Amino acid sequence: MMMEIPTYETALWGLDLVGFYSFNILSFVAVLTLYRRWAVLLVYVVGGVANLYLNWGLKALVRDPRPPNPLPMVLFPVDPTQPVTTDTHYYVGVERYGFPSGHAQLVFYALAFLYFVQHRITRVWTLCFLVAALTLYQRLKYRRHTVEQLLAGVLVGSVTGWLTVELTQTSTFIRVVKLLGHE
Repeated sequence: MMMEIPTYETALWGLDLVGFYSFNILSFVAVLTLYRRWAVLLVYVVGGVANLYLNWGLKALVRDPRPPNPLPMVLFPVDPTQPVTTDTHYYVGVERYGFPSGHAQLVFYALAFLYFVQHRITRVWTLCFLVAALTLYQRLKYRRHTVEQLLAGVLVGSVTGWLTVELTQTSTFIRVVKLLGHE
């Protein structure tokens, strides 16, 4: 059996997958980064869920449609002759709307949270930033969002990440954590 050499298209498809699943990737990195600080990890998860609901609320409020004529995304080419694709007819409810970009908002929430918790740019954070940049590229490439929708997602996600970290700095939160015997 001959080993197939990856092509340029295969490499780009891999980058597209990283962009599509970026929030899952960054959430995994956050868990690995924060697992010894369970209280901060719990705040990350609760803030992430709140950020998701904020995204849905903003989409329902603004109702800005996604760009027309999106390109199909090949997500799982199990059989190259029959690719499984996603298309806009799969969007239901508020997901039909594009403002703000949920992918951008979720990944920049994670990125901002990790930055403000660590108070520095690490190698891991830099890799996470590259994953976030791939997300923006992938959402534009497949015409799932406009530049404005992506920038709104970046802004809302970053501010939500910062505010969530700020909550961990309140005296009440610190007292609860100390009361439970963790720091």
